[in-house]
Amino acid sequence: MPIFAFCMSVVDLYQPLGKLCSIRTGQTFKHAWDQYLPGDIAVFLPRDIAEEAIDTNSIIRINEFEVPTLHKHLLQKGEIIIVNKGTRLNHFLYQSEPKQAVATTAFYVITPSKLLLPQFLNWYLGQPEAKNYFALNTTRGTTISGISKPILEQLPVPLISLARQEYIAEVAAAAQQEQTLTSQWLQQKQAFTDSFLWEQINNYTQ
Repeated sequence: MPIFAFCMSVVDLYQPLGKLCSIRTGQTFKHAWDQYLPGDIAVFLPRDIAEEAIDTNSIIRINEFEVPTLHKHLLQKGEIIIVNKGTRLNHFLYQSEPKQAVATTAFYVITPSKLLLPQFLNWYLGQPEAKNYFALNTTRGTTISGISKPILEQLPVPLISLARQEYIAEVAAAAQQEQTLTSQWLQQKQAFTDSFLWEQINNYTQ
């Protein structure tokens, strides 16, 4: 293949995220959380997200009447939220759990089009290619860094067939599950080893 044709094919493979998704900023909240009536609407904060998962133990829940035009802000299954300030830029694929949830302005909410599987995009956002792009294009203010919406919209995303996206997402999910199980096994093994060694100390007799 000629070099020119090869370069063109690589360029055509990647498309800006903004052409493949709609992106909006999360809901604005102006008051301290203790000033809102409690209820069933979960409010996602950056502190709640780690390792592409939500810590449901710390989630703030408020009354639905505290969110103007709630129907416009409720997260839909398959949407991805990504932290827009700081250096870690954690992200999370919403799968309708908690049942009703909104994100604050500390997030961008990404709604993939029919050309992108949410699971594939969520995987890609955690890859070195995406992380390097964000690191190179992070805006640095006087106190805190972050990414702007235009920068996020220009993120190059590989646009491959839906079948290939599904395959990659399934393999990535299986690998993550294996890693989780391996980590749990190693922790159990370490606990057993420590228990055995302490028995040697406690049962020691001269």
